[in-house]
Amino acid sequence: MARNYFVEPSTKRVELVDGEWIEFKDRLNYGETQRLASSGITGLKSDADDVEIKELGIDFEKFQIDKLFMWITDWSIKGPNNKTARLSKDTFRRLDPEIAQEINDLLDAHIQSIENLKEKISSTNETKES
Repeated sequence: MARNYFVEPSTKRVELVDGEWIEFKDRLNYGETQRLASSGITGLKSDADDVEIKELGIDFEKFQIDKLFMWITDWSIKGPNNKTARLSKDTFRRLDPEIAQEINDLLDAHIQSIENLKEKISSTNETKES
């Protein structure tokens, strides 16, 4: 079977406890993965003749907001005007902390299920090759 060399856009809809829903991407593409991996890094410091990192600056808020922005494709969450809230980094920053935590927990579970599936497929392929 031929491999697919490109990430095809697909999503999974998950429900929040109050009946609202969020759609997450099933996978990030290479560019998104690289952007997210470096999004919270604010600086690296090392000695000129040493490859060891002496100091690493991390902006956790930026990373968490970027993570939501990369993974969420749609949602039913309403804003103060009772219209669906726009998906933006500013909107994510303004979320109630408990709601943001619920969303992050759902996203982490979604990502973990993807990783589990990859491991299962990988181990099945290894078993077939033996």
